[in-house]
Amino acid sequence: MVADDALDASAGPVRMRQALDRLSEWLGQATEEGQAALDSLRTAGYGRGDLTTSLRRVAEQCLVGRSVDFALSVTGDSIEMHPLVRDEVYSIGYEAIGNACKRSGVTRLKIALIYGSDFYLQVSDDGKDMDQLAAEENEDRQVGLNRMRKTAEQIGGRLSMISSANSGTELTLIVPGRVIFRPRLWSRKGRRPNKAR
Repeated sequence: MVADDALDASAGPVRMRQALDRLSEWLGQATEEGQAALDSLRTAGYGRGDLTTSLRRVAEQCLVGRSVDFALSVTGDSIEMHPLVRDEVYSIGYEAIGNACKRSGVTRLKIALIYGSDFYLQVSDDGKDMDQLAAEENEDRQVGLNRMRKTAEQIGGRLSMISSANSGTELTLIVPGRVIFRPRLWSRKGRRPNKAR
């Protein structure tokens, strides 16, 4: 529709320029999202709910040849996730880990997956605060943070980040259990649970 609007014979140069700017912006966003999806497919190699292994692989790949203390922890019983929501969680984790690996002075990287009534993903490092980075790097990371926030909102989650010069950066994603975990339709005895009347 935007392209058709720009090609309209009655559209003046200003209106045409505005339409092309909008189209360019949308194409850029589509390219970024497509690249993130391809990266996710290349590196995820998901088995059933294999988010832990996939995030560990991403961290190990970006830390190759670096002296960084890395830890990944899982709290609670792993619960089968809705595949589309799990993939979005993975893409947020992928970007958060990549940002942590690029941050200046990182000597510690921790990833925590917490399964409870809701799902939590935490990525923390002890690198320098974003405000201390070069302006262009800070701008790139801000774009990435905005993209992660938008993805979190699209899946009904919340993304927060705490960053300081003394303690580093901690990114936390919370996704409600009703959104991410697949409903259990069968009880352990193989019967459907009774519906409340």
